[in-house]
Order: sequence, then structure tokens, then C-alpha cells
Amino acid sequence: MRGGWLRVRGLTGDFRRAEDSERARRFSAEWERVWPGCQPMVESFRGWERFYSLPRGKRYADTAEEYDEIVRRHRAVLEAVSGGLRSEQLVVIGRDYGPRDLATGWTRRYLPGAWPWRRWFGGESWSFFWVKSGLTDAELDRLLVATADDQTDLIVVGPGLGWIYAPYDGGGDVLAPDQDVLRERFSEWLPD
Repeated sequence: MRGGWLRVRGLTGDFRRAEDSERARRFSAEWERVWPGCQPMVESFRGWERFYSLPRGKRYADTAEEYDEIVRRHRAVLEAVSGGLRSEQLVVIGRDYGPRDLATGWTRRYLPGAWPWRRWFGGESWSFFWVKSGLTDAELDRLLVATADDQTDLIVVGPGLGWIYAPYDGGGDVLAPDQDVLRERFSEWLPD
């Protein structure tokens, strides 16, 4: 009954139907053109470059200064990989889960105003993908902190979908054409 109660309360991350609109069709077509056959989740891709969000690969922040460092590092890598796009130009794709999963609704909670994009069944569970753009700087920072605290599952892309930034609790993974430039620029943040 847990799933039914959560659904009635609007607390799940699932949806029955993806949005059927021109923007959804355009976004889906662009995604399939750039990333054919891939789902918008880290495990669908190979060749990531990983950057730590805290010194020495520390996973979680304990102080306000460490949270500031996490946001600073995520923002620096995002600025470099995006070519300096502003927060409102970025697109966030949040992954959520069905009502029977303990993490249902955890990402959606951080993406008010996001629209339901696609559903995917893999392994033994469903994934539901929400899309949001037009973020303010404060909204993006809040998402980065929530991800650092392992409370969301998301990726960030630019308007052309030519790169992917996947923050996680401990750092961020980048899939981009210029990863060698990023490795050089942020070499102190690379895993040993």
C-alpha cells in the first residue's frame, strides 16, 4: 500500500505517460540523434572522466566550507565543459523511480516544474526521467548540494546535448569531446 499512498500524495517520481508535446518530441529526437540507443543515466555510457568535488576524494561534506568547495568545483567543471553557459541555458535530466522503490520521488522533489520525459524498464526496475531547464543559479547550486548529499540522481547537458555532466556524491563525471583539456585544467581534482 506504500506505493498507492505515495501516489495519492504526489510523492512518487513515476508517471503514467510522458509528456506529449512539441518540446518533448524535439528533445527526444535530439537525444536519439546525439546519443542513439542510450538512456540518460551514467551506466549507459563509457569513457567518463571523473573529477573529485572535495580534496583527496573525500565523499561527503562536513562543514559549510566543504559545501562551498563542492559547489565551486562543480560550477568550475560545468563552466569549462559548457563553454560558459549560464545556469538558465543548462538542461537537467533527473532520474527517479517507481513507488515501490525507497528512493521514489527523491529527485522530482528537487525539480519543481520539471516535465515527464521518458520511462525505461531495465533489469528489475523502472526509471522515470524528468526534464527541467531555465534554472536560476540558486536552483542549480541546490541541485548540486542535494546530489553531493546523495539525494538526487541527475545529469546536466547543454542545449545541443553534445556533452554530459553527471554530478554524484563525491564528484562529477564528464563525457565530452574535449576531456583531455579538462583533465589538464583540473588535474588536481582527478582520482589518483
